[in-house]
Amino acid sequence: MGTYLARAVPWPLLLAVSGLVLLVVRVLQLDPWTLWPLQGVAVGLVAGGVGWCLDETCADVVDTLPRPLAWRTLARLAGVGLVLAGWSLAVWWARDGLFGHARAVWWQGVAAALIALAAVTWARAVGHPTPGRVWAVTIVPGVTVWSVVRPAADRLPLLPYADGRWEASVVLWTALAGSALAVLVLGLLDARWWPAHWRAGDHRGSTRGIRRRGRAPA
Repeated sequence: MGTYLARAVPWPLLLAVSGLVLLVVRVLQLDPWTLWPLQGVAVGLVAGGVGWCLDETCADVVDTLPRPLAWRTLARLAGVGLVLAGWSLAVWWARDGLFGHARAVWWQGVAAALIALAAVTWARAVGHPTPGRVWAVTIVPGVTVWSVVRPAADRLPLLPYADGRWEASVVLWTALAGSALAVLVLGLLDARWWPAHWRAGDHRGSTRGIRRRGRAPA
């Protein structure tokens, strides 16, 4: 696992993401009332970094090997842990400037990481080799816009302002994290009952397509 972990995980990228998260939260701490949207930007960076960590750039080769998707995903959790360690450090560092919501803010990042893990793992399981890049370039600007505009803030308090509905936000993020966990488990099961049209290509995402065509894994 150590060799795969060293070669498959984009460590420089994850270190850069962790450092950027620390920087963004540090800037937020300078003037929380004015710069509060940066809190949502940091959550988006966490989700984007976790998603990118799961890409398999050599999928055409790796997906033919005996190691299942679950094993490879487990190996990459070290990279996910690096991003979450940076996030946890950032929240702890800025805890006095988070208006008493440090735990809720921290949970947003953890839940966002779990959602990213589930979404990208599912995409990997159905045949996409590098869905994390698309996920990252979509989710980071999307969450940034959401954190600034805050649509339907009363009904959907995903990223509430400092004096917003934080209790409802925690409940909402918990529900999303629970749903993501279920999706993640289904993805890691490498389920054979998925309809064929759900897969982008039987030769990618897992070894089940190879087995079905009667070819032995390398």
